[in-house]
Amino acid sequence: MPTPGTSGKSLISCRIRAEERGAWKLNIPCILPNQGTTEALGIMITTHREIVDYWARHEDECGLSVDWAEAEKLCWRCAHKRLLQRCHIIPRSLGGEESPSNLVLLCAQCHGEAPNVADPAFMWTWLRAHAVPFYGTYWQQRGVREYELIFGEKPFVGLSHSDELMERVTATLGDLFARTSTHWGQGKINPSTWAWAMRQVDRAARHDA
Repeated sequence: MPTPGTSGKSLISCRIRAEERGAWKLNIPCILPNQGTTEALGIMITTHREIVDYWARHEDECGLSVDWAEAEKLCWRCAHKRLLQRCHIIPRSLGGEESPSNLVLLCAQCHGEAPNVADPAFMWTWLRAHAVPFYGTYWQQRGVREYELIFGEKPFVGLSHSDELMERVTATLGDLFARTSTHWGQGKINPSTWAWAMRQVDRAARHDA
């Protein structure tokens, strides 16, 4: 049942850092209005809409993976439609605030790789360095880089890029992905798994050539 006096509000499960004890308190219930910002248990809970609106006014979207019009539903680094998390530009442990000016929206996978430094400009350098021209292609491109790191060459080098080859690649990938999985909570195939799949396709294509 809703907590008395919380009409028009939603209950969320918050993870609040108990800094005075050097530990995390998990699943502390707090009240979050549907719109706006509230103070709950000593921290400010900022909505995704507030974060997007702030940066749409203060940061040029040029060179980013997402347009501000879609930034409330797409990860700002990989541009995939995922459950988004508030990522601190300056970490709270380094004095970062719970305000829109210190938050960006990332999926869990990208959040785990975000910089943890007291240099706000570097977050935008990092985001632009990972920008991709087309939605839904980021992790495949990361897979190509991983492939080069592991095997010392690009995939499919020397093969004729015909429609027939692309059809074989698509069919082979479909079979291979049945033999792959994802880490819990990520939901997307990671770069090393993409590299493995590309290697199998590369070998099959050369065998058939």
